[in-house]
Amino acid sequence: MTIIYGVTLVSILLYASLIVLIQNCWRPTEYKVVLPSDLPYVSVIIAARNEEDKIKDCLDSLALSTYPSDRYEVIVIDDMSTDQTAQIVRSHSCKCVTLYQLNQVTKHGSKKQALAYAAHLAKGQIWMYTDADSLVPSNWISKCVTTFSSTPETKVILGPVSYTMAQNPTINRHNHSGSNLSTALSKWQQLDIMGMMAVTNAGIYLQQWYIGNGANLALRATLWKQVGYPLNTDHKFASGDDVTLVQGAADLNKDSIQYLLDTDYIVQTSLQPDFTSLSRQRLRWTSKNHVQSSIPQKAMMATTWLFCLWTLIMGVLSVMHWQYFTTFLLLVFCKAIIDTIYLSRVQEFFGSRITGIWMAILSPVHTLYIALFGLLAVFPQRYTWKGRSVR
Repeated sequence: MTIIYGVTLVSILLYASLIVLIQNCWRPTEYKVVLPSDLPYVSVIIAARNEEDKIKDCLDSLALSTYPSDRYEVIVIDDMSTDQTAQIVRSHSCKCVTLYQLNQVTKHGSKKQALAYAAHLAKGQIWMYTDADSLVPSNWISKCVTTFSSTPETKVILGPVSYTMAQNPTINRHNHSGSNLSTALSKWQQLDIMGMMAVTNAGIYLQQWYIGNGANLALRATLWKQVGYPLNTDHKFASGDDVTLVQGAADLNKDSIQYLLDTDYIVQTSLQPDFTSLSRQRLRWTSKNHVQSSIPQKAMMATTWLFCLWTLIMGVLSVMHWQYFTTFLLLVFCKAIIDTIYLSRVQEFFGSRITGIWMAILSPVHTLYIALFGLLAVFPQRYTWKGRSVR
């Protein structure tokens, strides 16, 4: 038991230290829009597959941009959709939206292929990426251009992503996390993504690990020639396009990457409606682990995973032998307290209103999720995503 107590204490201390480190990097700033006199042309790139229920709202939110409409384009690459996605894009009223069909240039559909195709089409000096099920704020393009113009050394800008269940692009971003996040599953997703945003920001701030989110990512067009990939590249994993680009830029110059921690730069994306959809999404995300190579990032991920795995092991042992139950409860209690303090500060930025009680209740669910999906990441799983079998 002495060894077990020792491992338990060390795992708690390491996890708490990691969370303190991440939280200390959370320093939101409001960036004012100051556009240059010579406005750069911006290409907004969206890879869409079977998004007939959400693509119109995404395009509507882009049409509300404060950036001059003649200085940006929206390129939608239809990734071989089997629904009405293409027809909805074609019929959209915004003149800056153009649809391209991926099946006209390749037989191998994937988001990575779609983005590579867009690289041949984009006319902008700045490329901004978002997802077809996302809503962008009206100042999204303007704040991105302001940041690139004021910091010439910046090549990549990452931004926060949050969840919303609303399908109205005029939604007040400060209100979306309260009444809409009504179920335990939706609350857990919001807490999870807020934690991931804090981890992403900390990595950029510390210049130690680089995790991207394709729903809110921008880069200078010239960077693609250095970190991009050909259209007909055979990709082993379906996900990881965002991480690949960000890590490629970091390898060239760590100072060239910036995380825009501004409440007016939050992109809202859709919740997964059920546990099956959520599981498929998370399996897709775990495939990114195979393209994440930095030692600090592996250490950060290992610290969290081993803590959660140890908690799960203690839980299983406590069922078999009651003397382990106290250790199991200690681990669960400590993580719940640490996570609640950590996320209470972060959710202020997102305008979320999930109570501390819910955070504590859902913390064990996160423990189980990290432990199990961390194991699955070691052995990539084949799954179905948007009607396509991938891994």
